[in-house]
Amino acid sequence: MPVLSVHRVTPYVSYLADGTQYIENEVVFPASGTTTIYLSREIFGCGSYVLFDYTASSSANPVQNLGNLALDISDLLLAGSYSITNVPTQKVVIATLNANPSNGTQYVEGTLNLSGATTIVLAPELYATPGTYVLFEYGSLVGSITNITILPPGGRSVDTGVSPNGCADTGTTITVTLL
Repeated sequence: MPVLSVHRVTPYVSYLADGTQYIENEVVFPASGTTTIYLSREIFGCGSYVLFDYTASSSANPVQNLGNLALDISDLLLAGSYSITNVPTQKVVIATLNANPSNGTQYVEGTLNLSGATTIVLAPELYATPGTYVLFEYGSLVGSITNITILPPGGRSVDTGVSPNGCADTGTTITVTLL
């Protein structure tokens, strides 16, 4: 009887350490009210950042009241939303700054011609997080999105559930969905 082997490949998750605060004791946010941390565009873009690293802490409860923490990302140009996650196995608090869906959009006045093979390389600074991004906004289209090959940034892949190349055409925009 033949052996059937199924493998799932999951990309390694790496976190950016820009702006990390290293905690030796505890990170305690108020029991009521909100603590706001302002993130600067000089340090933060989009992607997953280690906000707090408490590997040196010997506290039994090193992160307290994390739900009362908010981030002000109004200064950031590339991020449109965020999430905050405590990862106790790695002793870090992660801030994931989600990229804007319009990062990298090309606005074509006139006709977008995709009659031949077109390879699009996505920059990690613009497409660092999963989501659907607008690649082109156009007036008219010649050719087909099937001619597009997407080269996603490291750690990302195209969503082949959308189409074989991850692209979709709405009639005025061409989008790509990244996982």
